[in-house]
Amino acid sequence: MNARTGLVAAALLLVLPACEAGTHEALADLRALRLVADRNGLTLSGVSSGAAMAVQYAVAHSATVAGVGSIAGPGWGCAQGSVQTAIDTCMCGRGELSSMHATARKLAQNPNGGLDRLEPDPTQAARLLPRSLRRSYVFHSRADETMTAAPQEQAIEFLRAYTGQEPVVDRGTPADKSDRAGHGILSPDGSDSCASSQADKTYIRNCDRHDNVASLFRALYGAPPDDISAQQPVQTDKGIIAFRQTPFIDAVAATRPPIQLAPDGIMPFWRFSARRQKFDLADTGYLFVPEQCRRANVNCKVHVALHGCKQNAEYFARHAGYNRWAQRYNVIVVYPAIGAYQPAAASTGSLCHKSQAWQSWGWSLFAAYAPKVNYNGCWDWWGYLDDTADRGRYLTQRSPQIRFIKLLVDALTNPQI
Repeated sequence: MNARTGLVAAALLLVLPACEAGTHEALADLRALRLVADRNGLTLSGVSSGAAMAVQYAVAHSATVAGVGSIAGPGWGCAQGSVQTAIDTCMCGRGELSSMHATARKLAQNPNGGLDRLEPDPTQAARLLPRSLRRSYVFHSRADETMTAAPQEQAIEFLRAYTGQEPVVDRGTPADKSDRAGHGILSPDGSDSCASSQADKTYIRNCDRHDNVASLFRALYGAPPDDISAQQPVQTDKGIIAFRQTPFIDAVAATRPPIQLAPDGIMPFWRFSARRQKFDLADTGYLFVPEQCRRANVNCKVHVALHGCKQNAEYFARHAGYNRWAQRYNVIVVYPAIGAYQPAAASTGSLCHKSQAWQSWGWSLFAAYAPKVNYNGCWDWWGYLDDTADRGRYLTQRSPQIRFIKLLVDALTNPQI
């Protein structure tokens, strides 16, 4: 072990031990993790609400994001700032789905819209496209009872229209029954059954050898750099590092003007929890650093992988299937984390099967008294952090969670931070 590798290994093991002093110290420590991480070609993906956030970040920062993956997620902006629309329309497909492509284009062309601007297509000047965002991957199972068929098609249509390229679409295959998989991500390391079950705990599903991340990385990065079989044993623990998210949360909170948040309480006497004041983010996130990315002069890319609602962030980082492919593609994977969900919450998967009578008054009552709660530990894809003065912020660079992810990415890739 040379001196530089030893220093990096020490930094990886300690990970922000002395960051209490402030943001600059925290970012300086994370710089030691990046080595020669490539600031170009950033990619993101996620599952369910994580998929929604991955697409939101990619659209907001389309000049610097090369590709995005959506696994069992809704289309960009589908919820239109409403939890009732999020569930009834974007998940259950009951309402009329509106194309959000025009809305995104309008925001991108507005200097104050909060999205990276689009540029003329060199081959077709009248068409405006993102500077960098071109590649996308979408996985949806026809048997997904949480994210149903119509919203799935909207997610595909939006990426096709916005990027100007056809997404790689994976609907599973009959051979391994992945075309009938339940809601979640498919991994050979999955512990939940392929089909949806009352016993679901992790939403990482085992459908024989069907591997969402294998297809995702091929779509975003091209063919693997070697011909090693995808049947290699899964490495889940080696290279995983826990890091403190708190300095980055504090950095977002310290920006001016102060960020106004919607309360997460359903009664006047309970308005802002400690979790809400941290933008519903957890204190700890996770990072996978391939062995070769700890060496000098090795150019590694960065991928941000976002867990879904009700998923344990650490378990997701270890078992969702990213790490062995990251090892082969020379990719550092960042696993940001939302605060843990509350077990008392209702299963969102069952909501699409409730009676119409329950829908008519139940959701109206819920939407009226608890539109901003986040019991299931979801990323903000319906605007639960947005106050009334800045509705729609959750889709833009002003979003506290998008700003938080941007700080993590900058700390790993930007030598000026």
